[in-house]
Amino acid sequence: MTVSVECYSGYRAEDEPRRFEHAGRWAEIAEILERWRAPDHRGFRVRTTAGEVCVLCQEVETGTWTLKTGPA
Repeated sequence: MTVSVECYSGYRAEDEPRRFEHAGRWAEIAEILERWRAPDHRGFRVRTTAGEVCVLCQEVETGTWTLKTGPA
């Protein structure tokens, strides 16, 4: 599912996600549990302030973010 993501911008643009919009509500990210890079995307396994663990992935070519909820 495609989602809107707000990121912290450090020395690189959009360095890491801070919050995302899902089902009409914004979820704040409390902790980044894991991060990885692949040739076509970068991913983050995160825990929200509500305790939900999710996976956010950004497609490198388009910048589009997707969300996977549930067991991650």
